[in-house]
Amino acid sequence: MKLTIFLGGLSGGGTERVVCNLANYLTEKGHVVEIITMAEEDSTYGLSKAVEIKPLLKRTERRNAVYNFLIRLSRLKEYMNSSDTDEYLVMLPTTVILLLFLRRHTNAPIIVSERADPSRIHIVKKFLLKRLAKYASGYVFQTEDAGKWYAKYIKGIRTVVIPNAINKEFIGKRRNNSETSKRIVAVGRFTEQKNFKLLIESFSEIYKEYPDYRLVLYGEGPQKDELQDLAHRLGISEAIEMPGYVSDIQEKISNATMFVLSSNYEGIPNSLMEAMALGLPCIATDCPVGGPRLLIDNGKNGLLVRTGDKGELVASIRKLLSNHELSETIGNNAVQITERLHPDIIYREWEQFLLSIIHDRSKV
Repeated sequence: MKLTIFLGGLSGGGTERVVCNLANYLTEKGHVVEIITMAEEDSTYGLSKAVEIKPLLKRTERRNAVYNFLIRLSRLKEYMNSSDTDEYLVMLPTTVILLLFLRRHTNAPIIVSERADPSRIHIVKKFLLKRLAKYASGYVFQTEDAGKWYAKYIKGIRTVVIPNAINKEFIGKRRNNSETSKRIVAVGRFTEQKNFKLLIESFSEIYKEYPDYRLVLYGEGPQKDELQDLAHRLGISEAIEMPGYVSDIQEKISNATMFVLSSNYEGIPNSLMEAMALGLPCIATDCPVGGPRLLIDNGKNGLLVRTGDKGELVASIRKLLSNHELSETIGNNAVQITERLHPDIIYREWEQFLLSIIHDRSKV
């Protein structure tokens, strides 16, 4: 199988990590994988040298938005007209729309993978997706709830639910409970989606009772200055750290007291899965489209709180800090997530679905 994957870029983010891991798995199995990106940029995650990256626009070519768009559109069309790929896999709204819009320029099937909550997409992109959705040959959803939004637009099209896989570097790396530090950690891009404002405001309440604890937020993003200002206004700047993105995140968070995901919406959050795989007690908002709920059995291997509910989040953090036995039990149970979402299991499901679409197309 020759597979072409199309997405915005390869720097940062859960989608980019899934693409790199999937590409590496498929090349190990003898398949040929190419990745088309909207712009030239370095990959944040390890990518096999066997995978060819083809940016539609190089760094030195960028001008104004209209020019950039037209060049990308022209080059994508040219690629599709000349490529001998067996199949396309596309992720994220902008690239999904572009590829489905140009569907007439290829006979290869197009597989769309929805990575988050489609109801949160910008209204214009949502309109276009609804009109173009029927032209895909298959859909991969992270959760059942994500698929429900598309249901009436993709009748008769094959779909499958495949959750994210645990990254291999987090398997078998369970933390030592006797060496935990007094740190509450979170990982993600500083955007409205991740709602780190809620976490900082909640921590400000916890800090009054537990002044020896620190909140560490790993990530970057447009809200960084705003979050720092919030911490300053709340008088807790000295207790909050923002180290940015780090390459050794597993080592950085492995001895934390707990992990918190405060998002307004998510697909299946990689950061939450990885924290659970390390045995960290985890708290997550029960946000759409159901990813945290798929991972956490509330009260057993983690705690779920209502999305945006500061009171519940404060109470849950307090519960884990005040009840060592509960915290340890939840962390021990969380590790079992690696058995459900082992990469060999998940990427084999991807391979089988991708091959099945090609097989079905060959019968037509």
